[in-house]
Amino acid sequence: MKISSLLLMTALLASNSAFAHFVNDAGWVDVGQEDTYSASTKLANHADATETAWASSVLGITDVSYETRNESVNTYSVYDDLHNKSNDLFAFKLSTNPGYYLVKNGHNNPDSVLFHNEDNTGWGVLSYSYLDSLGLHLGGFDNLVISHVSEFNSASVISEPGSYLLLTMGLIGLVGARRCKA
Repeated sequence: MKISSLLLMTALLASNSAFAHFVNDAGWVDVGQEDTYSASTKLANHADATETAWASSVLGITDVSYETRNESVNTYSVYDDLHNKSNDLFAFKLSTNPGYYLVKNGHNNPDSVLFHNEDNTGWGVLSYSYLDSLGLHLGGFDNLVISHVSEFNSASVISEPGSYLLLTMGLIGLVGARRCKA
């Protein structure tokens, strides 16, 4: 009994998102954790086919599918679970729940940046300081210019805490089945 209780507690702790971020969009909305930088470049043009081919070459996936392009991107301030505003993070709505998305920066070179949508949510969550450390200076919340966001591969992805929870629940089931046989 003690082992199964310990496993269940571990599963619950692993599934609890320590990096939950929220925006106030007609009520508090969980936008997931900060998304991960994949690559950046200066593209010769921003046709859908050009962006898709570049994303495919970066990801090493031949079947990258272009989902949509958002020309009008509104950014939101990000808050923690206690509703304290972050001065470093910003979020924006995505049209689908893409696996990856490309941000076309209206100011700088490189002008195209590919991100992995970590929680596969309908939100992009980025950090100014992290982008600055990569040389992608966006100018802060008031000066940010996003020309458009292109979305790719909206396949379902199980988040890391979710996969740990599934693994733990499977182990609990095996332990329970073994005890029933004994």
